[in-house]
Amino acid sequence: MKTVKVTPDDLVSVIDVNFDSQYALKKAVGGQLKTVRTRTLYNMFKMPVVMLTDKDGLLKNKEINRLGSYFFDVDRHGWPIVGDIVFAVDTGEDIEAPEDAEGLRTLLKLQFPYLEENE
Repeated sequence: MKTVKVTPDDLVSVIDVNFDSQYALKKAVGGQLKTVRTRTLYNMFKMPVVMLTDKDGLLKNKEINRLGSYFFDVDRHGWPIVGDIVFAVDTGEDIEAPEDAEGLRTLLKLQFPYLEENE
């Protein structure tokens, strides 16, 4: 299943991840999974989009992810998102890949021009 990944160095890419495998999702974010839901994410996408992150990223001294921190409202509380982020959709019982990963990548690049393609 295709989804979008954004790294701390502002590289955005469409990746293939098996959403039925916790191992595959952990590998995609580089650690233990944390699902992040925010009003900012919902307002941007008008649907229950979530970010998957490494819950131990701060302990591992991972770099700040500018886009993830924006969606996490870091300016309100001061806690950044670090490491890679992977986007998913919350279905209420589970998380799934977005229906249109290419469209999601394009939307992110239009809204956040500092993002660069990671081929």
